[in-house]
Amino acid sequence: MTEQSALNKANEGYQGVYFDPNHPDGYRIIRTDSKTGKTTMTLSDGVPTQEEAKTYTAAVTVDGNNNAFVFDFSFKGGPKNLKATLADDKQSLAFEDGNIWTKNYYKYDGIYKVTSGPGSENKDAYRVIRRNKPDILLEVNDTGNPADSKSCPMGKVGSLPLAFHVPNIPYL
Repeated sequence: MTEQSALNKANEGYQGVYFDPNHPDGYRIIRTDSKTGKTTMTLSDGVPTQEEAKTYTAAVTVDGNNNAFVFDFSFKGGPKNLKATLADDKQSLAFEDGNIWTKNYYKYDGIYKVTSGPGSENKDAYRVIRRNKPDILLEVNDTGNPADSKSCPMGKVGSLPLAFHVPNIPYL
């Protein structure tokens, strides 16, 4: 796997896994579809356990020239047009309500493009690696559609060697 941003330079500044301090057990993933150029946010306010947590996917309006974003949180009772600005260092989004999301808060968080092995036949396949207290979670997506993502728990943070099991694939 290689970092998704290496294949999508125009959007590399903002794609990633974000930490929202208002939902410390959740996550926000912002990515741009390489075919359509549309940006989406996939989010959950709680962490998956044995079952998948409730996740949502919503379109995000991006003005890359001004590092400006507009989010619609009305699907969960929030504002419809909440504005945010990407920091100059591209490591955080500051919202007009005062909230700040930190990109790739944990050093291994990120979105990765699949370039070989299972899933590589679809250029939109990706993997998301993110912290899931106290574990690490791998999200496997072989289609590019966030609704098709499967979560796979990985080894404990700090455990060596780190190995993980992906459904229908013996080991990576």
